[in-house]
Amino acid sequence: MLLGTAEGRERRVRRDHRQQQPRGPGAGDAQQGRVLPDPTLRAVEEDRLRRPERSSPGHGPSRTWRLSMGRRSPLAHAPRFTARAVRQVVINTEVKAVSGPIVLATDASVAADRVGSGYVATSGQTGLRAHEYPGHLVRSRSRVVVTELRAVHQGLRAVLHAHPGRAVEVRVDNTQALSYLARWRRGSTDMPEGYGTRLRSQGRRPSLLQLQMLVEYTPSLTFVHEKAHAGHPLNEAADSLAKLGLRCVRGTVPKEELPRLVPVWAAGALAEYRRGRAA
Repeated sequence: MLLGTAEGRERRVRRDHRQQQPRGPGAGDAQQGRVLPDPTLRAVEEDRLRRPERSSPGHGPSRTWRLSMGRRSPLAHAPRFTARAVRQVVINTEVKAVSGPIVLATDASVAADRVGSGYVATSGQTGLRAHEYPGHLVRSRSRVVVTELRAVHQGLRAVLHAHPGRAVEVRVDNTQALSYLARWRRGSTDMPEGYGTRLRSQGRRPSLLQLQMLVEYTPSLTFVHEKAHAGHPLNEAADSLAKLGLRCVRGTVPKEELPRLVPVWAAGALAEYRRGRAA
């Protein structure tokens, strides 16, 4: 009788204990062996689980970082850095020269509404120029040759200003531009189709008209064809500088980076040219 009474009392205690177990979001704790008899402690525990974990230095990312980098988070698809586009950029600088005759390499890069030109000389002068060039200013089939000739003009101005009277060999990879240079040497005044020869703003002469007179009256200049993209270091550097200027006016390269990049690229090309000549 006493045993039966004790068993009945134990059954009632177990039943009452089960009835006291919480029902709802935290009901699985009891099945996992986590008994939280005090409702206050359970509320504290649930609040702790809802809060993001904080990590100490060197212990990996916090829960907040892991959650914020989810598939739908804007941080998971951060926008690329884009520099501010500019209308025109001009860089003229100098690097360490290579001894010997002066060789000047020029090149151009042309896009739909922008153009770029670059030059490298063994005398140390180097630079680039890029700007917007709307299609209505010149015929589309003349844009390339006009930009190539402007690159020659920019390079010759820099070299002859630093070394007046010196002989200069100009290497160009555009045969049409070489054709105009040869005709100008013989006294011709022909210009690319659609190129205007009227005075520019502030009474300036057009750059190709200046180049035509420079070529005609400077007998120390020689012009040589150099095949493009054939591994010639000076030509490759001039091409790279022209494209660098084009990317700047497009807004993909910051203008503030050009004074640092131009001499680095030119110095590397001249060092390779020096090694190739010594081999």
